[in-house]
Amino acid sequence: MGVGGGIQAGDGMSLGEYSTIAAAALVLVLVGYFAVKDSEQWDQFRQDHECKKVGEISGTTSTGYGITTSGQGGMVTTYTPGKTGWTCNDGVTYWR
Repeated sequence: MGVGGGIQAGDGMSLGEYSTIAAAALVLVLVGYFAVKDSEQWDQFRQDHECKKVGEISGTTSTGYGITTSGQGGMVTTYTPGKTGWTCNDGVTYWR
């Protein structure tokens, strides 16, 4: 920081840091876009194939313990989201 709190040359982020942030933002935008697109495609498929809701499975959280390759103890927590079962006029039950 410069005198009086002003910003001087060399105080900011480098081009590489800006590029990393921009790349991360782009990945988040793309993930969001494809999630929305997938949902829209499923909604259309569900309507076209007259799918009926037949069941639900609630999500689960699991915790496990173990030893890492360096000999330290470790804990892992995983979450599996819930799913809804849909039977469609093609005779297949889809879980989403």
